Amino acid sequence: MPDQSLELGWSSITTHWLSDVPVRGVSALVDVRDVPELARAFAAQARADWENFVGARANELVVGGHVVMVEPCQHTDGTNGCEATTEIFHTILHQFIDEGILTGGQVAEIDNPSWLRTPESYLEEIERHPDLQLVRSEVCRAPVNPLEQAFSDTGDASAFAKAMTGATRGWSESIYFGHLEDSEAIADEFYARFEGIGAADPDLLLQQTWHLTFEFERVR
Repeated sequence: MPDQSLELGWSSITTHWLSDVPVRGVSALVDVRDVPELARAFAAQARADWENFVGARANELVVGGHVVMVEPCQHTDGTNGCEATTEIFHTILHQFIDEGILTGGQVAEIDNPSWLRTPESYLEEIERHPDLQLVRSEVCRAPVNPLEQAFSDTGDASAFAKAMTGATRGWSESIYFGHLEDSEAIADEFYARFEGIGAADPDLLLQQTWHLTFEFERVR
C-alpha cells in the first residue's frame, strides 16, 4: 500500500510461507530441520523475508497505526506439532517410489517453501526497527481444530479422515504434485492413501500447533 496510508493491518497464518526455496533438489523425504546446513539456509531465508515484511509494514503505517498478527511458531522444543502428518506423507512417498509411481528425482523436485520461526525471531525484528514498538504478544496453543472436535464428539474416524484429507490437500497438492505432468491422477492416489491411513489410525491426524499473537505500532 502507499507509504503512511495504513491505519490498521491484520494478518494470520501467512508468514511461515517463504518467498523462495533457499535450497532446491532436497528430497521431500528429508526434514530440513534435521540437517544443520539446510536448517540454517531456511532460517536465513525466513529472517530475510520477515525483515522485508516488517519494513514494508512500517512504511505503510501512519504514525499511531497498528498491525495485529496471529502466526504459527515453533514449540519450545523445536517441533511443529504436525510431525505425525509428515510421517504419513513420507510413508506414501516411499510407497510411490517403490511402486514406480514416482522416481526419486521427482520426489527431490518437491519444494516446500515454509519455515516455522521461533516467537523470539518474530519479535526481535519488530523491537529492532526504529519506527515500531511492540504493543503486546502471547504464545498460545492453537484452538481445537473443528474437525478434531467433530471426531471427538462422534468417534467417526472415516469422516474425520475424509475431512482432514480435504484440508491437507488444499494446502499441499500444488506444492507436492504441481510439477508433474499427470499431477491430478497421482494426487488422487496420494490423498486416497492418506485418507486410508488416517481412517485406520486417526491419532496420526491429530495436531497440536502453537501460535504467536502479537500487535505492533508505528510510533514515529
